[in-house]
Amino acid sequence: MNARRSGDNWFIGCMNSGKTRVFDVPLDFLKAGVNHIAYVYTDDPNVQIRTHMAIERRTVSAHTVLKIKMSAKGGMAVRISMAGENSLN
Repeated sequence: MNARRSGDNWFIGCMNSGKTRVFDVPLDFLKAGVNHIAYVYTDDPNVQIRTHMAIERRTVSAHTVLKIKMSAKGGMAVRISMAGENSLN
């Protein structure tokens, strides 16, 4: 798992190998006292689009711990922006 920042935006990415895994991702690197919006992109075979990717939007803060479930041979990505900023949907 890897996190990178560009300005006020954070990006987290991970790729998985042969078995399903669950990760706890603490967001204590975020600016304290500020709400953020996390866009979580995960594999989901039930999503009826070509990529089978689910997109979940969550309000998060520096106190949040994201619980991420990854499928075998899957991946995930998270984009975190400050709440209230213009963002990509």
